[in-house]
Amino acid sequence: MEPVYCDNKCGQKVSRKQMMQHKAIECAKRLVACRYCAKDFGFDTLQAHHAKCGRFPIACPNQCDSPKVVREELESHLKDNCPALMVSCPFKEAGCRFKVRNQRRLTHKRKKK
Repeated sequence: MEPVYCDNKCGQKVSRKQMMQHKAIECAKRLVACRYCAKDFGFDTLQAHHAKCGRFPIACPNQCDSPKVVREELESHLKDNCPALMVSCPFKEAGCRFKVRNQRRLTHKRKKK
């Protein structure tokens, strides 16, 4: 049996007998779901998608001890939730120049009372 080009346009010649297996397992152009956002991508483009996928987990740039943060939630994490973020004292307006990691802010605030 003479090989034919893959229907997915990957450029491979495959025997008709092996075509189903090739398209399901081996083909670089086969569709696969991103495990983070569940959208379908060509197998050969999945790594590039992961570099910009909003649901892809990434490490906090502040190196906090939180588990990885979903890329699209990173801004919120850094602004509101990151325990390693350096923040000004809530009494900055009253002249306090103290800066503290977000997780220790409450301790400093209690000392001011």
